[in-house]
Amino acid sequence: MSDFWRRGWHEHSYFSYNPAVSVGDTESDNPIEVDRFAGLRAATYEFLRRGFTADSLTSDEHNDHHLAVPEHYNDAYINIVIETHMDADQSGGAFITEKTFKPIKNAQPFVIFGAAGSLARLRDLGYRTFDGIIDSRYDSIQDTTGRYHCLIQLLEDLLGSNLHALYQACVPDLLHNQRHFLAHKRDRLNSLLEQI
Repeated sequence: MSDFWRRGWHEHSYFSYNPAVSVGDTESDNPIEVDRFAGLRAATYEFLRRGFTADSLTSDEHNDHHLAVPEHYNDAYINIVIETHMDADQSGGAFITEKTFKPIKNAQPFVIFGAAGSLARLRDLGYRTFDGIIDSRYDSIQDTTGRYHCLIQLLEDLLGSNLHALYQACVPDLLHNQRHFLAHKRDRLNSLLEQI
């Protein structure tokens, strides 16, 4: 988020970060090698000092996928999802939360700043990830810093493109994802029960 802020990406977007919420992480827990990006460490300190909010929801309300601020989805072309874990605590697994499912539910294109394999996991669940429209190579990069760098490059390209045309190209996948999200989950639940 601090990198987005120092690049000015917050100026034409809904941008929110609550520094009061703590998960017990320390600076050394950051999976991204911050010092490989000139000035990012200092920018992060300044960013955390300020804090940003784009709505009046509480922390608990932000974690509830039933609640959403409509204009965040109806008045924005793309959602940059920053998942809870960029490296899923070095487990090698994806960690997908309500942050990813909110744009899916609201028919909004997205990219995920999360663990490697997050898009692959969504595809396994039957979702479409805008293949051929949004470059998803970042999802297979295991090195967190390398994946982050690739995502920053992707966002620079996307934000410099015609976002309306990008959105229009994504509509078939958006509608599929939304229908899939809202569909009955009986088959998935039965499959999980069989595995257990």
